[in-house]
Amino acid sequence: MTEIYPRLSPAGVLVRAHELEWHNLEELEGLAVASHPMETRGASGGMRIGEDRLLDLSDKIFHVARKYGYPAPIRSRSDFDADLGELLALKWQVPLADALHQDTWSFLCLCLVPHIVAWRFSVPSKTVLAEEKHHLNHFAGGNRNALQRTWIRAYKLGAPDADDPVWLVRELLEDTLVGIFERPALSSNRHVALQIARMAFEAQKQFNVDNLERFHREALKLVRARAAVRYLGALPSHELRELLQKCWFDVALALQEESVEPSPA
Repeated sequence: MTEIYPRLSPAGVLVRAHELEWHNLEELEGLAVASHPMETRGASGGMRIGEDRLLDLSDKIFHVARKYGYPAPIRSRSDFDADLGELLALKWQVPLADALHQDTWSFLCLCLVPHIVAWRFSVPSKTVLAEEKHHLNHFAGGNRNALQRTWIRAYKLGAPDADDPVWLVRELLEDTLVGIFERPALSSNRHVALQIARMAFEAQKQFNVDNLERFHREALKLVRARAAVRYLGALPSHELRELLQKCWFDVALALQEESVEPSPA
């Protein structure tokens, strides 16, 4: 039977954020809880997930963090994010009905593992969380939520049967992943997001460019321009691939021409 996860509304987010202010990492770990007075549950059928199960999830997240140095400074943010996404999307498999609801991730980050979030994003101990949006964004549900962002990447780009199910997530730059997953036109369709990510990976292997971030950023701008006038999800796979190839090829050509352009006298 499907498990129903607790959620924290925007009002609950602010209440919980005030509860967590001015605490260091060790204190935040002590404030982690598996329930909260302001939590709610989805109305869909299923069984409420128990606190013991939530604590088990918290323990698994903790072990991923320990692998990358917790509570010492994080050793590899990209690998931590990839492993965390694999845990949430492919191993633990947070139910889709809850995973697609931002309030679920608000609860998990603010209640279950606030210490892991603060550690991952180096949130200062004297932070007034409710008033500092750039920090709160990593706790509240949304595309910058510490857990949600890793789940969506692994869910849409993961290959469960591969030796490393999240190899594609590891291979792409953070800037490129953000460029894909913070743009609904590129990421809302799972097939489209996967094809874009694969093309980015192929292009960075094929073309010798000095600035990969700029290379992918400019190519994704072209993809977004195409997506503005046609729905990419409706294209046959071969047409979508050709469209994407042309975007990266055009940018590679432009960068090459730019690099050989003679300097003004």
